[in-house]
Amino acid sequence: MSHCINCDKEVQDNERFCRARGHPINSGDSTAAEDGNIQSNGEGAVTGLPVENENNAERPCRMNRFKFKAKYLILTISLISVLSVSFLHYNKRPNTNVNTDVNIFGNNFENLRNGGIAAEQGKWIYYSSENGLYKISIDGGNSVKLADGRFQDINVVDDFIYCNKVGSDNSTTMCKIKVDGKQQVQFGKGLSKSYLETVINDEAYFVNAGVLYRMKTDESDWTVIMDTENSLVLNIDMDNIYVAKSEGNSTDILAGKSSSVEISKVDIKSGKKTAIFRDNLFIFGIGVEEKFLYYVDAQDKKLVRMDMNTQEKIEVTVNRVRSFILYNGWIYYICLSDGRLYRVKLDGTENTSLTYSEIRMLSTAGGSIFYRETNGGPIHKMKPDGTEETKLND
Repeated sequence: MSHCINCDKEVQDNERFCRARGHPINSGDSTAAEDGNIQSNGEGAVTGLPVENENNAERPCRMNRFKFKAKYLILTISLISVLSVSFLHYNKRPNTNVNTDVNIFGNNFENLRNGGIAAEQGKWIYYSSENGLYKISIDGGNSVKLADGRFQDINVVDDFIYCNKVGSDNSTTMCKIKVDGKQQVQFGKGLSKSYLETVINDEAYFVNAGVLYRMKTDESDWTVIMDTENSLVLNIDMDNIYVAKSEGNSTDILAGKSSSVEISKVDIKSGKKTAIFRDNLFIFGIGVEEKFLYYVDAQDKKLVRMDMNTQEKIEVTVNRVRSFILYNGWIYYICLSDGRLYRVKLDGTENTSLTYSEIRMLSTAGGSIFYRETNGGPIHKMKPDGTEETKLND
């Protein structure tokens, strides 16, 4: 065993070049010169190489250096690539410090438009029965009571449930309840006749005395958004508020008495209002699925699908419709004639009755349908196809 005189790396006795740097081996005893084609001149140079001329005598050294450098460069690039991919992969992984089971939107507006009697967050479904607020695991099991009273418009974000508590005179008060039920407080500084619309992240939107407000969920930073006189809030997202406005009052809009209703969107930051369309419609029935707008016509109360690109309209239901929810390719609607719950595909096919009793509130959560009968009683839960129906807290 000998050593390279350039880098002092160990080399085998029969090796001609250093594996570490590619230098020719000259150990003093001219081990490499035993080959008839390679000789040493005793001064560290290598002679007798199979070359065309003397000027190229050091080509094997250069070539081996080049080969080593090329291999080193390839290895370095490969290592950088692996590290880069690993870094990108690491940075794309979910942040384990962030609870991915926390809602951004407290509930969807279709649920809220239909009473908001159920909402989900993580593995739990939160729902309102006649005598209290409950939660139940999405996987099933027993319900856990969180608070006494009548509640609706349930929003769940992080550790709190935000909702409207209904009094004996049917007036509403906004309240805030811990998800474990251990704390219940009035929300919105105790303003009477305030109505919670929705909660998005750490901001709550509510109406009081005909004005739409926004505030932080810690009840700071109150902001007046818009006057809702003769208008109804249809939806609120991160950027816009969608409203329906009629020449009549909001009572006429709800009753479908208005001959024409204008749907507009209002930019939350700038307050700029943009008209979307005007038509005869019943305000409790509006939904969007891809390029189609679904709404209930104010005249015959049929559910209509309008292509927002072409303005082409078709009737989706034969039955008259009071309200509906779009869910997983189906429309779940309450029939205005008999009060029963039906479902129909988005194209109007496969219309099926799901209940025999009249219902008045409807929500979807955790892959299930929740509804409350008109005559009161417990909340009903069933699969989207109408099977496995159960009464909760019966």
